[in-house]
Amino acid sequence: PLLTGNADATGFHRTSLPAAPRPALLTAAERAMAVDDRWAATLAGHHDPATFADFAAAFATDLDLAVWQAVLRALGTMDLVAPERHEILAAEARSLLEGVVHHLGWEPTANDDDRTRRLRGAVLAAAGTLADDPSVVTEARRRWTASDPSDPAVDGAVVTLVASHGGPEERDAFRRLVNEAESAQVEQRHLRALALFPDRTAVEALLGEVHDSVVRTQDAPFLVRSLLAHPHHRALAWRSIADRWDDLASRLPSNSIARMLEGVRALVGPEVAPDVDRFLDDHPVPQGALMVAQHRERRMVNIRLRERLLD
Repeated sequence: PLLTGNADATGFHRTSLPAAPRPALLTAAERAMAVDDRWAATLAGHHDPATFADFAAAFATDLDLAVWQAVLRALGTMDLVAPERHEILAAEARSLLEGVVHHLGWEPTANDDDRTRRLRGAVLAAAGTLADDPSVVTEARRRWTASDPSDPAVDGAVVTLVASHGGPEERDAFRRLVNEAESAQVEQRHLRALALFPDRTAVEALLGEVHDSVVRTQDAPFLVRSLLAHPHHRALAWRSIADRWDDLASRLPSNSIARMLEGVRALVGPEVAPDVDRFLDDHPVPQGALMVAQHRERRMVNIRLRERLLD
């Protein structure tokens, strides 16, 4: 039987298989491409997006970084465009992730290569956000409170999880760490995480820091991009950015505006449409017109995906 239509993933084409291939008979590159091809076909309307998790289950014991990047990219996109289905997707993600999280654990071993370390960080972060695994969140909080450094990838996952489930106390602590960090790595890790706090007050505070130039202009575009994809308050972020657009556009580096607008890909709910398209029509970005057009195209893909998920 046909195992793959793209040996070692060297071809510049998509393949479509009726069911998940047998992972044990494929190379790592072929397995990653099989997942990516399935997701591309799903976005194109050839598969029901609600069946993607069943397809991905064939790869649940995989230990290759690229395979899990493809799986998590798909799950993350569905969670992004249809947060109303988060509980359903969280249960699916928990089932997919529990084996690899248990296998890798929290502590790196002497035999781990860089890709294994990165995989550990990625699946731990996903287990505590996409999957809302309470045991993973609890352990992340313990490690953060104890200031127990482990490995850069694990430390990054800990910061992500604490922020994603944090409240005012943690937010204040993160802001202090940004201000007092002794290394650029610690500063940037906690600064980017400020956009992950779930409550409205934290989002409003960060938007205020962006507009008041408390956040440096080279950092602001990346934080705004994240806020535009916030799980709960993206419409608030969009209105704030749109209302202060002229000021932002005059202060931020011109080549960063188009990258910042990548966040509009997540603006797919009824609370923002069709305002986004009208605004972008009226406020062109000459330095990044092609990039913005790509963001808008992806936004339309995400709108169609949302409609199918909620159907």
